[in-house]
Amino acid sequence: MRLLPRNFLRLSLSVALVSLATGFLSATMPTPVEASPSWSIVPSPYTNEGSALGSVSCVSTTFCMAVGNLIASWNGTSWSIVPGAPGSQLGLGSVSCVSTSFCMAVGSYGAESWNGSTWSMVPTPPVGTPYYAPVLNSVSCVSATSCVAVGEWLAGSGTFLTLIESWNGTTWSVVPSPSLASNFKGFNDLGGVSCVSPTWCQAVGNWGGDVNYLPVRTLIESWNGSTWSIVPSPNRTRTSSLSGVSCTSLSSCIAVGYHSGKARTLVESWNGSTWSVVRSPNKRRQRDDALNAISCVSPTSCQAVGEYDNHNQIARTLIEAWNGETWTITPSPSNPTGNDNELDGVSCVSASSCQAVGEYGLPAYFQTLIESYG
Repeated sequence: MRLLPRNFLRLSLSVALVSLATGFLSATMPTPVEASPSWSIVPSPYTNEGSALGSVSCVSTTFCMAVGNLIASWNGTSWSIVPGAPGSQLGLGSVSCVSTSFCMAVGSYGAESWNGSTWSMVPTPPVGTPYYAPVLNSVSCVSATSCVAVGEWLAGSGTFLTLIESWNGTTWSVVPSPSLASNFKGFNDLGGVSCVSPTWCQAVGNWGGDVNYLPVRTLIESWNGSTWSIVPSPNRTRTSSLSGVSCTSLSSCIAVGYHSGKARTLVESWNGSTWSVVRSPNKRRQRDDALNAISCVSPTSCQAVGEYDNHNQIARTLIEAWNGETWTITPSPSNPTGNDNELDGVSCVSASSCQAVGEYGLPAYFQTLIESYG
């Protein structure tokens, strides 16, 4: 039998000892903890006359669209201005993208669509009296052939009724929707909508406030594929309003807004059968706190954005995160060169990647504010 060289045996023993030591150290040394994502301000485009962004929609970490009185796009590295549709008056309050080649935006002057290279005007049907243009506040698309937009229109005599329109890939059409304040000088306003399929959506807003100063109450409506109907929704105080909603399934939605005179954050949750108030924190006591928009990627991961007043009664950004059990305030920056800062839109593509948009105030005008998470 041929014996192995002695130096080979020594080398084999050394390797074994090293492997044993390495395994022991690996077992006893703690695993490095990755740093948690944080919010930071990213450079954003603006115009010299003043700019604000009210909504953002992302389909990936390398493609987002943001709208307001300008349109901006994100390519994964930087934001840049995108020309609006020819003849557009902008004034866009909401945008929803389903791919890099299709987005729909709505606002005070109708709708615009993105085909991957340019924006174009999309006609919306006339509604109500000629002296008041219908306002579309929010849009949600599940495909290039299925979008829903919500808002309000003036029905005459100072009464504003809910407005819901549907996109079938070719045209917008008005869909009948119920209102609560329909026979007096009051308002019904839908400020947010979220669809999970062409046959299921939830829209949120508020109603009330006639000449007798009716209290402002939450308003939630649901779409089942054929009709819109009012869903009972809770209120915290005499003034309760919802401005944004995000649904991840037929049994999971979260809506945000504010309540009371000195605004406090308001969060409500849908479990498939009922809406209920969820406890949410506030930045400061006796100061205004409000949540304007929300984006959920799952029932256990949401980000909500808004603003609060600091001790000098100057607005600062407010961001809160949901982990499936509790809401917590997440540190968020405000532009130090501006006065009031607020965030009006947010879009997340994962639990660790989000974009939020809004504006901050300068002495003469507002400028865009964009913050990134991840």
